Amino acid sequence: MKENHPTLRGQIEQAFESYPPLDSYQDAEQAHGRLEERRVSLLSAEGLGLDWPGLQTLIRVERHRTVLKGGVYRVQPPSVHYYLASWQDAAQPFAERIRSYWHVENKVHYPKDVSLGEDASRIRTAMLPFNMSVARDFALNLYRRAGYSNMAQAARLCSFSFPILLSLLNLK
Repeated sequence: MKENHPTLRGQIEQAFESYPPLDSYQDAEQAHGRLEERRVSLLSAEGLGLDWPGLQTLIRVERHRTVLKGGVYRVQPPSVHYYLASWQDAAQPFAERIRSYWHVENKVHYPKDVSLGEDASRIRTAMLPFNMSVARDFALNLYRRAGYSNMAQAARLCSFSFPILLSLLNLK
């Protein structure tokens, strides 16, 4: 639930302030120079009078991050995110689903948007946007199959060296 629905978001924030959570789950993860602690809390949407078709569960995720930057640990301000679900479950499965979504975001959307410049593309005609998206997916899959973990670096290497590009396509 982003802030583009300010009335509904306000109602959800008020609900979490007014009612105790039905279930909660907390975990912590340390990786990539940061410690992230997450707390997932659930509320039933039943009886709250929220106007959202099929809404059954409200989910609140509080994140606290400590980041190692320049040899110094820095505590970032906590962030709170809200999610809506059309089913009921316990807090831990919701937490796992939310984390798995970010895996997709980091492995698919981010490389296409940032490393391969999909958002900056000015291609808007007919089937060309779809075709370019398929070409970007193909390139990312070739880079991963070749063992690259940094997609931007792989794209630069292939653009600077025709023999590397041919080796990815097994044409050499």
